[in-house]
Amino acid sequence: MNKCNITIKGKEDVTLAGNTGGSLMNIVNNSKEINYTFPCGGNGRCGKCTVRILKGDFDITSDDRKFFSEEQLNDVAMGALLHDIGLCDVTVNFFDVEMDRMPAAEKLNYRRHVISGYERVQSIKWLNDTVKTIVLSHHERVDGSGYPFHKVADRIPPEVRLVSICDHFDEMVNGIGYKKRKIHEVVEYFRTDEAYLFDYDMTSQVMTTVAWFPNGTQVVTNDREVGVVISQNRGLPDRPVIKIIKTADGIDCSSKNIIKDLTECLTIFIVGTVE
Repeated sequence: MNKCNITIKGKEDVTLAGNTGGSLMNIVNNSKEINYTFPCGGNGRCGKCTVRILKGDFDITSDDRKFFSEEQLNDVAMGALLHDIGLCDVTVNFFDVEMDRMPAAEKLNYRRHVISGYERVQSIKWLNDTVKTIVLSHHERVDGSGYPFHKVADRIPPEVRLVSICDHFDEMVNGIGYKKRKIHEVVEYFRTDEAYLFDYDMTSQVMTTVAWFPNGTQVVTNDREVGVVISQNRGLPDRPVIKIIKTADGIDCSSKNIIKDLTECLTIFIVGTVE
């Protein structure tokens, strides 16, 4: 497995050195989104996480505002950028494998990334305790089943609860300690199987911001047509706008510009995706 070394010199100079190369942090204070891509050791592959940070000066709802102050959002942003820094110390393969099916020693090696990550950041003075707690505790779960300390809901800071949701979503989509899943499968998983593990209100809010079928995804409808997603409808992640590229009979119709907005075509549903 490839190894990478982390050099942290200052708040505006967080860089990654090593054979994977690249930049760990690029914060633009006025942007609506902070995108975090963390290159970690592993056969040239990377774990990726995008966390949407809702700022108070954008057109957002009262539900968005109720969770965090501006200071807390800054802590969430920094914690989200650094939370998996300990993966650089993991020596077993964790890509596209189910962690719960790993041998006990390998599972322990993987789980220890929260401890080694905390050890990497604990002495950095410009990082506050909330950010360090996110690094240490982002695998805690509200029912007490998480690690490393099995904390329950009222003992997990809200900033940690938010990052844990985004991190788990990322793990399942990108296959970090899990078999890779499609985005709409992960959304459904959060709404059913995993609902009790996370803060319910936060999870509901995060899931409304996730595009089940990102732009460019080829989808199959209940009419057996094949389309490509071209845009999203806000607040309706399962009802995007699609362009039909194949008829139910398998005839190419991509040149005909057949556009269907699924908020208007109420009898049409997406039933699958095309690899």
